This record gives sequence, C-alpha cells and structure tokens, in this order.
Amino acid sequence: MPTPKDPNPYTAMTRANEQGALEAESHASERVNAVPMKITFEFTGDCNLHCFFCDCEFGRNEFRKKGVHKFAMDETLFRSMAETAFPHVTVVNPTVIGEPLTFPYFDLMLEYAERFDVKLEIVTNGMLLKKQRLERMMPLLDRLIMSFDGGTK
Repeated sequence: MPTPKDPNPYTAMTRANEQGALEAESHASERVNAVPMKITFEFTGDCNLHCFFCDCEFGRNEFRKKGVHKFAMDETLFRSMAETAFPHVTVVNPTVIGEPLTFPYFDLMLEYAERFDVKLEIVTNGMLLKKQRLERMMPLLDRLIMSFDGGTK
C-alpha cells in the first residue's frame, strides 16, 4: 500500500487526465487532451435474481436456451481492459445490466481499483452485499446505488 512518502504513481496520471478534461471544459475547447474521467464497462451481464420485469433477463433466457450460461468477461480480457483504462480514469462503473457482485473477478477488480487509485460506482440489488465485502469496498466507492423493485406497496 502506498504511503505519503511513496505516493501512488497512478494518482498523478489520473489527476493529469482530470486536469486536461476540466481545462478543456472550462475553455469550451473543441479538442480535449484527455480520456473520459468515468468509464462504464460490462464486466458481467449475469445476475443472481431472475426478475420478471427485467428486459435483460429475457435476453439471458434466450441465451440459456442455446446453452450459454456464463455472462461474465474472462479474466484475461478483464485484466487487459483494467490495465489499459484504470490508470487514467477517476471512476469506473463495472456493469450496465449485470449484478457486479456476481462478477467472478470482483475482488480482483477491487485490487485494480486500489492499485490505480480509481473509485467505483456500484449499482447493485444488494442481495450479495455482505459485511466483509462492504468493508472492503467502502474506501474505494464513489457511489453505491441500490436498485430494487417491488410488486406491492
């Protein structure tokens, strides 16, 4: 873990990227010398629930009928994407339609976020959010969004 005497070298890269993006914005520049500050990935399209109202579940069911039962990115591709993007961005959202806590490499993603000084925006149904995992995530969170729906009041 970096100490004040040994700062994380990726923090400087991230802050330089932020600076470039904010400078361009403040000057209404047509050109931006930066990559996006926030990136949303689809590391997993899997979910621990099978909600009847979820459009994504219909798609997963069609794939299941064809024998596809795994909807997560493989580790090699995940590592490649994380090592390419994480050093430059400020915030990473790991999913669009999936439940991030089902991602088989979720703990590895936390390690990458810590290593590259990235904050995470997690949108979850909360069903898999246990104390130990929450305590591990807390220092790395930009936002924790709980998504839920109910059939009754």
